[in-house]
Amino acid sequence: MENNDKINYDTQAAKTLGDELRKHRTDAKIDIQDVASRLKLSTEQIDALEKGEYSGFPGLVFVSGYLRSYARFLKIDEQIIAKHLRSITPQLEDHVYAVTRSTNSGLSFTDTEKQGFPKWILGIAALALAVGGVYFWQSKSSFENEQANIQNSKDVADTMKTPALKTDNVAVSEMTEDGKKEITNKPEVANDQAASAASAAVQEEKPAVKVEKDELWIKVQYRSNLIIADKDGKVVFSRIVPAGSEQRLRGGAPYNVWIGIAAGSEANYGGTPIEPLKYRVAGEKSASFVAGKTKMTTPKRRQTHQVKIDHLIIGSDAPVVVQSMTNTDTADAEATARQVKELSDAGSEMVRITVNTPEAASKVAEIRSRLDDMGYTTPLIGDFHFNGERLLAEFPECGKALSKYRINPGNVGKGAKGDEKFAFMIRTAAENNKAVRIGVNWGSLDQSLAKRMMDANLASATPKPPEEIMKEALIVSALESAEKAVALGLPEDKIILSCKVSAVQDLIQVYRELGSRCRYPLHLGLTEAGMGSKGIVASTAALSVLLQEGIGDTIRISLTPEPGSPRTQEVIVGQEILQTMGLRSFTPMVTACPGCGRTTSTVFQELAQDVQNYLRQKMTIWRTEYPGVESLNVAVMGCVVNGPGESKLADIGISLPGTGETPVAPVYVDGERKVTLKGDNIAAEFLQIVEDYVKTNYCEGGAKRKQNRVIPIQSA
Repeated sequence: MENNDKINYDTQAAKTLGDELRKHRTDAKIDIQDVASRLKLSTEQIDALEKGEYSGFPGLVFVSGYLRSYARFLKIDEQIIAKHLRSITPQLEDHVYAVTRSTNSGLSFTDTEKQGFPKWILGIAALALAVGGVYFWQSKSSFENEQANIQNSKDVADTMKTPALKTDNVAVSEMTEDGKKEITNKPEVANDQAASAASAAVQEEKPAVKVEKDELWIKVQYRSNLIIADKDGKVVFSRIVPAGSEQRLRGGAPYNVWIGIAAGSEANYGGTPIEPLKYRVAGEKSASFVAGKTKMTTPKRRQTHQVKIDHLIIGSDAPVVVQSMTNTDTADAEATARQVKELSDAGSEMVRITVNTPEAASKVAEIRSRLDDMGYTTPLIGDFHFNGERLLAEFPECGKALSKYRINPGNVGKGAKGDEKFAFMIRTAAENNKAVRIGVNWGSLDQSLAKRMMDANLASATPKPPEEIMKEALIVSALESAEKAVALGLPEDKIILSCKVSAVQDLIQVYRELGSRCRYPLHLGLTEAGMGSKGIVASTAALSVLLQEGIGDTIRISLTPEPGSPRTQEVIVGQEILQTMGLRSFTPMVTACPGCGRTTSTVFQELAQDVQNYLRQKMTIWRTEYPGVESLNVAVMGCVVNGPGESKLADIGISLPGTGETPVAPVYVDGERKVTLKGDNIAAEFLQIVEDYVKTNYCEGGAKRKQNRVIPIQSA
């Protein structure tokens, strides 16, 4: 054995181990640079380890840690490395250490073989060896790789006899792969609930910890690895923390937390206690949970005049309203009233009907009466074109029964005659205290206005492209018509504007400009979106951009229904756009994964569809009996990859088994695993759990019930 400046070791034994490492590396075709990168060492240091030259290292404890980490990277048996290390320096023979509580430092280590100064020192050195190996082993950047590294530290610890953790106050239970609980520390403790109760008993003896509103606080009972990732998935904390230590973080919620040894640990976010034992990782002593789940932030709304239409408030911070339109012959009062009812049941908050003939105008009051008799107060909008002033004059009850008039300046009429017709309709609206939407369309733009603006553009020294002039003409037509309406006696808080086109980018450009030049509420929608997926995608693409910028106060999705399909589809699409963006809540949302090779069956897709349909059907009753239930979030996931995590984040979630997985489906309620379903009745049993959850949490006095409230008109 040679005596180097810093380390006493057998150089020949070191060279033998180095040769073994090099052989395994070259056989595995692993470049020395890859090893250096993994161990966070230089290539020169890796080369020195392979040559058995340790004199350049700070000490044998570090060298031994590097060698163990290197061997593990190459998947070499731990016992082989331990044998080599004993040959290199016999002083590092394995020792067994028992862990006991200490009133001062939290953990103390006692040699169970012999008492004496040298062995005690070597015990500390062996512990440092394990820690050093783990420290240099943990080098991956992502949160998943960080968790893999924790498993490596567990492997290092397992080369020694498992510490006999003293658990007077905490019971630790582990989950086996089949979902059954297995007691590992206290035979008399039967489940996690008992462990949580024991932990809570300890906490009751301590003063309550003070945690700020947006702060995460974690305290571990035992020396443990702790990893915390922020809302962006960035690992903001990753280290081995001492027993009894506390950590605090702010400003990065929701946090994804992983505690290596969860027994006895405590957590709190914003003043709300979290019990880590409830979120134990199956088959491990660790726990993983999300802290500080936050609601989606919504864009700041464009401030406007507010328009009252019956019981609805339009504009500024009032909710964006979903509107629809019938396709029945308005002269058929029974059919039109029935379709208005169907649209209302689907969630439409205003319905537009065509008023184009004397027969149609004569039936508007009857339609209103039929709806009132059925208990439907949905405001009706009269869609007038070409002859609106005549119909309002001949059928005054029509004007009174409607809640809003839609007037298109482009087809009221030309010149002085057109101005006269427009004036009559505006005065009628003012006399009846009705709101008016001045709706300009690309296809029916006032041609005299368009010609005037085109001529002026051609005479300009720097003429603009014709399409730009047409867009500007739309805006000018709407704004000039609004000015005329105000001059005729219609208050500003009775006017809504729209400028509809068919192309997505044109609509966005026009509404951005229109919104910047007035304070009127704006109605959004493409002139015609099209059929099926094309219409849905086009409407979503256009409206979501504007809504995200705070532009838009009412919306309509102008879908062309496929033959035989319900008219209500346009309402559902409009609602889902608003709810997906976090602007409104209409019906409980179902989160479902798209499926992959792990989910070759269609069980989870079928269950997701069944749940969504069930929730929509129930909403006709739940909306009035259980206020707030529209914000319920349900997750139906198809396999173990994202299933448990997404299910925990939902109010209620189920993680169905993927291909080759154990045929059980754990159900999570408010982030906690409550029950595991199996057999042929999973769907029915899960729907019953959802039903019970709604009745319990959204009933009178329920934890999640929201009081119905009226949004007051704000001063513009």
